[in-house]
Amino acid sequence: MASDIYNQSAFLVLQTAYLYYVDRMSQQEIADQLNVSVTTVSRLLKKAKEEKVINYVMDQECLNCIDLAKELKQEFDLQEVIIAPIDWNKKDTMNPSEKRKLVALEGARYLQRIIQEKDVLGISWGRIVCDMLLYLNPSHKVDTTFVTLHGQLGDCIRQDLRELVTGMAKAFSGKNYYLSSKALVESKEKAAYIKHHPNARKVYEMFDSINISISGIGAWYPEAKSILAENRFLLKTEQELLQNNRVAGDIGLRFFDLDGNECKTELSDRLISIGFEQFKRIERKITVAAGLEKAYALLSALKGELIDVLIVDRELAQELLNIHMNEKEKQNG
Repeated sequence: MASDIYNQSAFLVLQTAYLYYVDRMSQQEIADQLNVSVTTVSRLLKKAKEEKVINYVMDQECLNCIDLAKELKQEFDLQEVIIAPIDWNKKDTMNPSEKRKLVALEGARYLQRIIQEKDVLGISWGRIVCDMLLYLNPSHKVDTTFVTLHGQLGDCIRQDLRELVTGMAKAFSGKNYYLSSKALVESKEKAAYIKHHPNARKVYEMFDSINISISGIGAWYPEAKSILAENRFLLKTEQELLQNNRVAGDIGLRFFDLDGNECKTELSDRLISIGFEQFKRIERKITVAAGLEKAYALLSALKGELIDVLIVDRELAQELLNIHMNEKEKQNG
């Protein structure tokens, strides 16, 4: 029929699809082999899709990650949710460090995707944030500023917070500022004195300019798993004080309860860190977390609107959603 005169050879459609998707040849290589133009190859591939010669099948576990991310984003009204997919058959044999690094990679790539000129980023220490540093592409240059959200944790950690913030700034060729004093001091009077010191005052003045924060999250409920729960940072009496105030977690060295509200204790005045309400005002608060023990802390932080972007592993995402939905059922029941 006359209407068929412009139709392409059906076999050529199949052949082109095979060369491109199975033999992994480039469009230029296919064009050379079949003696057609690259434009024709592109049209043939399009026709292969339209006629279902080629069908795309996505791994079910990957689909589950996408669906789970969409559900969490909707439930908590988040800017973005990123879930690091894992081989579900190997989830029970992966150690915490391996899971953490999968999430850290996602965090690093997200940061490089959204960072822009003149951004001011607040950095909170965390093992997973330190892992992010390993995956930052040093060729991604942006004129940005990095500033610590709190003072030094001392013997409580292996990698100094100053090394972390300077390392991130170096990766982007940005500027960096940090608080050099201890994060928790002996009295509120000493804390007030430190905050008014020229070096610390400079950082405190920058807190209001921070538009992106990057932090992990410390878990305190149902068990105290946060690194801040170690006696090298908090005394036993200080931990008990927080637990008496229903502490659920910590972000940016600020403690919050099961409802996401600040645990207002005498520790609040002794901390050298960004204020709780000040932290909440940051436009894009990125929390990166791995491990099932973080679920309740994340849920509490989400209730308190302490997170805008959530980057987690697959198991943690599912556990978080399960706990949240169970709570909703109890409230509605």
